[in-house]
Amino acid sequence: MKDSFFMKDSSESDYGKEAMLDFQLSWLMRIAANKDYENEKPRLFAIAKDTLLRLIGIEDSTGVEIKSVEVWKQWDYIDLVANVIISINGKDEKHVVAFEDKAYTQLRDGQLDKCKNNVEDWYSHNEDWKDAEKHYCVVSALDKPKALAIMKECEQKGFEYFDFYDIIGYKKEEDADKFETESDLFNEFWSRQWS
Repeated sequence: MKDSFFMKDSSESDYGKEAMLDFQLSWLMRIAANKDYENEKPRLFAIAKDTLLRLIGIEDSTGVEIKSVEVWKQWDYIDLVANVIISINGKDEKHVVAFEDKAYTQLRDGQLDKCKNNVEDWYSHNEDWKDAEKHYCVVSALDKPKALAIMKECEQKGFEYFDFYDIIGYKKEEDADKFETESDLFNEFWSRQWS
């Protein structure tokens, strides 16, 4: 795997990686609802759509249209919150996806509980979204040994754990070139090694 010229420099710390992950995930989810990308950058669009559907637990994209995606970064101290409207065979569904991401630290005490409570409280008072299906996720760029405690807490708290590459469907044993898209921005972030 090639090094990322975008993500790898002479810095001695990982500071800023979580913010970059927030921007990348927000961008990728919004691409999944943008029909211009479907024609202009079909490989990028396909990965974006599959990623978003993976986050809401849909494995088969047959008959699924992503109608809209709105994303907020650092909403109520949650890294990302997305409102997603999809149509499955002509029937609309609303989904809320709340993320915490970890690139270099463990979860703070009570972080997942606070995330879930804030989402449940706010959306229970929002008439248009109170019945939306809610999905809670942690995306980690930590290596597996460092992420074990996070994985365990996710299981206990009802959060889906995603390894950095799992979220886009990348398997490390595959050739990284298979995940090249028409977007240099995507390629530098997702298909290159950060460190």
